[in-house]
This record gives sequence, structure tokens and C-alpha cells, in this order.
Amino acid sequence: RGIFGPPVVCTETGEHRDFGTVYYHPDAAANILCDKDAKASGILTLHQNEQFHYAYYTLRTRTGKTYDFVGAEDGIYYGECEVDSGHVFGIKTVNENMNVYNKRQIQAAFDARDLKELLGNVSDATMLKMISRGINNCPVTVQDVARATQIFGRSLAEHKGKT
Repeated sequence: RGIFGPPVVCTETGEHRDFGTVYYHPDAAANILCDKDAKASGILTLHQNEQFHYAYYTLRTRTGKTYDFVGAEDGIYYGECEVDSGHVFGIKTVNENMNVYNKRQIQAAFDARDLKELLGNVSDATMLKMISRGINNCPVTVQDVARATQIFGRSLAEHKGKT
């Protein structure tokens, strides 16, 4: 289920040495580890930093590793995990996504993303309608918009506007 949004079906998973199976979905507000799975992985403790006025969790796993998760303004807790060599998560990077396109197509995707920002971070559907109905002297095509989303995913501003 997507936090603060509609249910999502996670089709990308990976194995983490401390958490077991972890989940990823590009439209989910939070990924990898939910509260229930964190509690199942070890001892999850909430702390309050009185000096700096923020909350954070520590998770001490059964393997003895400790992870810190710091709360953000959006109500979600964020943490970092190092990537072990030989352990692969099923998440593609922007660079990997760019590898299937030529230089002109990549530049056109950047142009499409820039135009989206100039238009107020509208959704792809709205942007596609605007382009197909005609924007004077606009070199960005419908294919460029689709390619930009395939390479970069949805923009952070677009995500924030939907929640």
C-alpha cells in the first residue's frame, strides 16, 4: 500500500542481509522497509533529540547491525544502507536508463523535463495534451516526454504535488 496514497503493487524486490526481502515501487512514498517489517527484523526504538528537536528511530537487527532512521517534515523516516558487493537490488539508476538512448534522445528528455518544470510540474498526461494540441515553437515531442519519464521517473515536485 502506498503511504498517503492509493494501494500499489510492488513488482521489484531485493534481498537485504538484515531485513530479508525488501520492496520498491517508483510511485510509493516510502520504500524498502515498512514499520512492521522493521519490527520483525530486530529491536526498533524511537528516540527524541531534545537539543535539536527531532525524532529518530534506531533499529538493532538480529545480526547486531544498527541502523538510524531520521524523521523528515513529510512524516516519513529516512535511513541509509551501504550496498554490499555481490548484493543487488532490483532498482535501475538514471545512468542505466540512459544507456538505451542516443545523445539526441537524452538531450530531448532533459529538454522535456525542463519544459515540465517551466509549466509548473504538470502531470505527464496534462503535458502530453498541451504538446499534442500545439505549443508554438516547442521542440519537445510526445515521445520526448515519455522518454524523460522512462529515464528519470516522476519528478520530486510532481510527487509532492500529489500527496
